[in-house]
Formats: sequence, structure tokens, C-alpha cells
Amino acid sequence: MRAHGICLATFIILTTASDLRVAAAAEAVAVLGEAEQRFPAFCDSWMRRLAAREEFNQRNIKWRERGSEVEGVYIGYSSDHTCTVKTSKPTGVPVGRMVYHEYRYRKRGSAADTAAASKGEVVDKVEITEIFRYTAAGEWVY
Repeated sequence: MRAHGICLATFIILTTASDLRVAAAAEAVAVLGEAEQRFPAFCDSWMRRLAAREEFNQRNIKWRERGSEVEGVYIGYSSDHTCTVKTSKPTGVPVGRMVYHEYRYRKRGSAADTAAASKGEVVDKVEITEIFRYTAAGEWVY
């Protein structure tokens, strides 16, 4: 009888552990779905911040004299971007990946005001990859 009782207790513990694994897997799928649903809005918000930073960079160009002209450079960002979500292994935490381009622009002119009004010339382009994680509080963080 005693041996039978131990086997029954072991069975109950194993069944409970199995149920916990199933419940944890179901919760992970739900969290991933929530993270995937929220990531596009987070990416759009991130891109708005980059656009604001680009405007700030343009307003604060440091002009240098180059012969009879002035020249300044600033950093800008592409508006096109990609956003993907995957689950990290082995933790199961949703991880967001965002890819966009950063541009280095140069402006020139006979004076700072004419240079500022000119169209920037792209002098460098770099692909940027940002990685974010989804927290237990349901937020994307850098």
C-alpha cells in the first residue's frame, strides 16, 4: 500500500508539473502575441523621436568656413524602417528588432543662412539595428 501511495503522489506531482509547463507555454504565446501587436506603435513612436532629433540637429549645425563658403554637417534618419519580433532563447522574452538608416548630411552656402536653407547632401549612410525587449509590465524598452 505504501509503495502504491508513493506512486500515486509521484503521478500527481508529475501531472501538476506537466500542467504547469502547458500553462507556461500558453502564457508565453499570449505574451508574444501581445508584444507583436504593440511593437509597430512603439516603432512609430521611436521614428517620431528620430525625426525630432533630426530637426534639432539641423537647427544646431556648427558652421565652419571653407574658403569663400560655410559648411556644416548634421545627422538625419530614414523614414523607412522594418520592425520584427522574435522570442529570445532560452529565456522566452520577446525581443524586437528595428532597422533603419542614419545619414550624415552636409550643407554648404555663401553664408550660414543660405547654407541652412540649402538641401543637405548625403555624405555617409549607415544601417542601424536597434534591439528592444518586452518587459513583464507589458512595455518595450531599449
